[in-house]
Amino acid sequence: MYDDLHVIVESLVRGEGIAFISTELIRAHVEAGRLREYRVPGFTHLRRRTLVMGGSTARDGLMAEFVRCVLARVGAAEPSAVRACS
Repeated sequence: MYDDLHVIVESLVRGEGIAFISTELIRAHVEAGRLREYRVPGFTHLRRRTLVMGGSTARDGLMAEFVRCVLARVGAAEPSAVRACS
């Protein structure tokens, strides 16, 4: 899979238009003053996300640390049990 989001961000930094894009992708550029962020009053855009992994790796080593980091970043509590999918 090819991800061209970095090309979009580079174009924005060069002043070649506007975009509706994730704040996470441009945060460093906004903080450095290379891009400006505008909010539209009354417009709210949220996406629900699901973290999915194999049951055998959910609580071990690096995977467990990754899960803790992701949950901490989004402000979610770590579940006491991993929910199985069928």
